Amino acid sequence: MFGRKKSEDQPRKNYRVRYPAKAGYRHDTKINFKSKMEANIFRWLKTKEFDQVEYEPEIFYFRPNKFGIKAYVPDFKVYYGRDFIFTKLKGILKNRITKKLGLFEEITVG
Repeated sequence: MFGRKKSEDQPRKNYRVRYPAKAGYRHDTKINFKSKMEANIFRWLKTKEFDQVEYEPEIFYFRPNKFGIKAYVPDFKVYYGRDFIFTKLKGILKNRITKKLGLFEEITVG
């Protein structure tokens, strides 16, 4: 076998492939979040003076496009009075999400 030999007394590392950011149900909010950061931001938004905060409230479907992107789901919809904003949390802004944001802007702004 190639590589280093692993001794029997070394603990085995348990890697999580799908959701490394502690996804799951939160009992305090009664919501199933995709990451720990989303859960913490949701809690923080709830402590502020916003009228309402919704997690993944809507799905926006796009017309067929050259990027092959079919839909966009904002993380939060935050209401303040009669106005509201959509927000998306990203640790790293990759190429695909910038294309989604551009398509989202086209269907919401004009």
